Amino acid sequence: MSELSSGVVHDPSAEHASPPSVPDERLGTLLGLASQTQTALAPSERRLALDTLSILLPQASAAMREQLMQRLRVMEKPPRALLLTALHMLPGADVAALVEEARLPDDLLVEICEAGTPALLEAVVARRRLSAVVCTALAQHAPPDALARMLRNEGAEITEPVWWKLLERAMNATAVQQALAERTDLPVPIACELFWHVSSALRRRLILQQPGTSAQMEKLLQLAHAPGTESAQAFLEHLQIALATLLEGDRNGAARRLASFLDVHPSTIRRISRDATGEAFAIMVKSARLRTHEFGKLLTELAAGRLARLWPFLADPDGLRDFYAAMSVSRARATLLYWDWRSRNIGPYAHLPPVQA
Repeated sequence: MSELSSGVVHDPSAEHASPPSVPDERLGTLLGLASQTQTALAPSERRLALDTLSILLPQASAAMREQLMQRLRVMEKPPRALLLTALHMLPGADVAALVEEARLPDDLLVEICEAGTPALLEAVVARRRLSAVVCTALAQHAPPDALARMLRNEGAEITEPVWWKLLERAMNATAVQQALAERTDLPVPIACELFWHVSSALRRRLILQQPGTSAQMEKLLQLAHAPGTESAQAFLEHLQIALATLLEGDRNGAARRLASFLDVHPSTIRRISRDATGEAFAIMVKSARLRTHEFGKLLTELAAGRLARLWPFLADPDGLRDFYAAMSVSRARATLLYWDWRSRNIGPYAHLPPVQA
């Protein structure tokens, strides 16, 4: 059990009468001694001062408690014993301010996260700097609103494992989804997987805020054998055959045909074919280099046929056409590549469970 959850100040009231209030002058002297640098007092002297303060501070006046609060907020290395005493003794608002502003050690901040008190978690995420250790604890224990604030904190040090934990926490938390989508430094594998779990508006943001076409990107896509084709006309022919197969009720056959042409796993195509808002379809088509007016014509033709029953986005294609026009071919190919890696559970997705498609 942690010091924070178990308490560190012995309460003698159950056995003895409470001692009289302690003069502020006496407490002030002790506080001054306890606040001195490590070299000013011998270790045993410093410990005695801290232990005495821990025992006497519950009987301190409001003015002395405020003095303690102010001292702890500015100390370079506030003594742990004093911090723990203050956390148990001060009013809630003062404790929250202390947690937000004082130079607390990471292990104590982790204990605060694990204790799960909402007001203190909010205070933790509002700190100017959040180390990787503290971000890890927050990702595990903080509620969605606090996680969203952490993601908007420029001083938060978010490591790769924390990004994956945040993705997990975002599955049923729109506040976390929104905050993740706002991060321009969101790792691409995370963005490409988050895509499948967020609203249409956030999907478009996730794709369009990624870097567009560059010579280096094109070279990397070639080296990675990214999906796509140089022949838009050949793609259209295969797409038409695959869609006809889909309408006959053979989703797997349709997926295999298109997957073979684009050089992706059939599960990747099946996942795209089940998407109701259209962005995934637009990304796949963009990877085949269809021009925007050709994509618009394709949507019109599909909306006039039986596919309109399967794909609701065909009823209102204007927004999807705009998204298509704003997206680069390189970004579409890179996204399709990551989706294919996810279907195969390789690379950055090797640790995730298989996709159900």
